[in-house]
Amino acid sequence: SYSNVRKILNAFEEVIRRRKVEGVRSGTQLTVGDLATRWVVFVTPDQSVGEAVERMMRGRFTQLPVIVGERIVGGLTDDAIRDYTIEQTKARKKTYEEVMRTRIEEIMDAPFPILSEDTPIDLASFHLQREEAILVSRKGAIVGILTSADFLNLGLNQ
Repeated sequence: SYSNVRKILNAFEEVIRRRKVEGVRSGTQLTVGDLATRWVVFVTPDQSVGEAVERMMRGRFTQLPVIVGERIVGGLTDDAIRDYTIEQTKARKKTYEEVMRTRIEEIMDAPFPILSEDTPIDLASFHLQREEAILVSRKGAIVGILTSADFLNLGLNQ
């Protein structure tokens, strides 16, 4: 909810005021680029759900952007995989093995929003209320990904 995201932001703003975080000076507006994870792992629509699960588990991710070439065409979350797996196996439409062989394009959602790396973090909080992740861009290229976990990691790095 917005109030929870706001509480998290307020706590992190207090941390910023007390110390420097990754070169951000006290009093400077924190941006999406300051908090984003710079290593983004992608999948393609023709890959299998099993391949996506493997990447998620290996990297401890809960969401992956879906690309064709350099174009973002969708987003895949662990929630979408879980819901699809339950729906298909409970209705006996597919076995677990068949679900894992399903192409990502069959279950991917709309692309995650893309914000410039200099976007103030307050604006990003509005997107994170509705989205699992935000992709971070610089001059049109994706240079990072921001999730609520990145906010939590900031608090742990005191």
